[in-house]
Amino acid sequence: MPQGELWRFLANTDRFNREIGLPPVRYTFSPQAGGGSVVQAEARILGQRLVWREMPFEWVEPHWFRVRRLYQSGPFREVVGGVRLEARGEATLATCFAEVIPKLSGLGRVAASLLIGKKAVDEFVRACRNYEACYLGRLQNPHPREAALSSPADANRLSAAARALREAGADTALLERLLAHLRSAPDAQLIRFRPFELADAWGADRLDVLRLCLLATRAGALDLEWSILCPSCRGVKQSYGRLGDLLPRGHCDACNIEYGADFDRLVEVRFTVHPTLRPVTDRVYCIGGPMVTPHIHAQLCVPPGSSAEAWVALPPGRFRVRSLQVPRAAELAVLPRVAGERATLRINRETITADTCDLSAHRRLSLEFVNDADREVQVRLETEAWTDRGASAALVTSLQEFRDLFSSEVLSPGVELAIRNLTLMFSDLRGSTRLYDAAGDAPAYALVRDHFQFMAARIGRYRGAVVKTMGDAVLAVFLQPVDAIRAAAEIQQDIRSLRPSDPGLPPLVLKLGAHCGPCIAVNANDRLDYFGTTVNVAQRVQDQSEGGDLVVTDRMLADPEVARALGEAGARVERYEARLRGLEAGFVLYRVTFSAERPGDVAHGEERARPGEMTDRE
Repeated sequence: MPQGELWRFLANTDRFNREIGLPPVRYTFSPQAGGGSVVQAEARILGQRLVWREMPFEWVEPHWFRVRRLYQSGPFREVVGGVRLEARGEATLATCFAEVIPKLSGLGRVAASLLIGKKAVDEFVRACRNYEACYLGRLQNPHPREAALSSPADANRLSAAARALREAGADTALLERLLAHLRSAPDAQLIRFRPFELADAWGADRLDVLRLCLLATRAGALDLEWSILCPSCRGVKQSYGRLGDLLPRGHCDACNIEYGADFDRLVEVRFTVHPTLRPVTDRVYCIGGPMVTPHIHAQLCVPPGSSAEAWVALPPGRFRVRSLQVPRAAELAVLPRVAGERATLRINRETITADTCDLSAHRRLSLEFVNDADREVQVRLETEAWTDRGASAALVTSLQEFRDLFSSEVLSPGVELAIRNLTLMFSDLRGSTRLYDAAGDAPAYALVRDHFQFMAARIGRYRGAVVKTMGDAVLAVFLQPVDAIRAAAEIQQDIRSLRPSDPGLPPLVLKLGAHCGPCIAVNANDRLDYFGTTVNVAQRVQDQSEGGDLVVTDRMLADPEVARALGEAGARVERYEARLRGLEAGFVLYRVTFSAERPGDVAHGEERARPGEMTDRE
């Protein structure tokens, strides 16, 4: 099998160690003044308690990894072990190595022969054969030992949850897959699992699986957890069962850093099977292997006054070379065009500097790390891009299904969590005062109430949620600008269907405005709400609407997906400049007028505005 595929299995040392029969490990952390932490580990092997200091793993993806362990108890003084992978065409030569320094010669040799002798080699070969069979499609589960360590599900409770989910309208095919997963998946795959990773494994739509998991939580099959990630190692460091328990700051014991809990990057929603349905045990076998931190492509420990070299091949993107012991990192740009193939990175106590910052993608690159500091540094080469496999708190709380199912889930009063980018859309009914005067309070309010339901249905259809209603106005939230555009197009195209029962009353006309940018999530009157300049601008932009249109800012239109959606909707876009009430700066705004018909409804031969046509107001 190819080198990269085998690396993905072997470098997942937590699952690999479990598979070859090693025992679970308990870890503790002692912070270091210079950055990072000392990692102490403890396990029982052959009935004997072993305690050791685990040094940081070192690796260069996908070529090799190793770890050094210094023992305080047990028959060993020191063990260095790891794996080397060498590409041989479509095949890969895998070498597992271990160097053991026994503490007591006789007992140490016996223990070493048991732990790293023929049995250990046989286990390594067996695991590699399973990985190969899985890659070739001959084996479904490459980790058969996981099943033996897993607990059974309660069949009656699983059936009850299935009935509740069917009654709630869960997708039948996805529900059957979820039930099979809860019934037979290993324990480790049912603890704090990511719904998007589950969807990718099934080849299903990510949001459909997320919605199913939300329904399953309400049905008592799953527990929802709010997990705070460390921005350095990107692992889960704290988990909370309620949004109200979430703290505004997190701490990573391993990295020895504190950080703000950014709502759209560092807070994720994950799920665990409910313990009454299936009790699962959270066992940890390794916390330091390369696949624990897959965003780190290389990690090396460089002694003072020395250097180390890593040969890597990287995809296009932005990368960073940093160390927990050094305040400032070096930035690298890996480009799809021809650029440099070598870089020297010099490290001192304050900064890391590179002699070149532009490197070529998909080529064999040489990175030399020179430590000019007076202490050892642990240096990392990592991608700046964050994975999209996590369901961020900002995304989940912007879904109408979440707000409908978990309306009581709010932040604790006084907690404010930053969101780097969110799209907010305000709506208002034009001429609502005249409507109340002409129709009377009760009929007018009934129409306004129907209009709220009309809005919520279309906002929810495009991955948005109604945050609140204010009189006859609506505040909606979306994670992406393009979703707001598509929802607005459908709202303006369908509003004609919401007619007053009295033909003498005027039709409903909606004013829409949208803006995107950073804001903060807060608890306002026991509701998850948003505040900040972005919210204020969005509300003032809506004031610019004339009715039957959508007004957006230039930041919205800068999104390439927005331009595509406007073209699909047959929209006409008019650019103009304006000052917004209560805001000093001038704004470039765009008035979007949608075709009266949806694109698929236009009869053959009819004309409509050219897709995305833009004009300037005279």
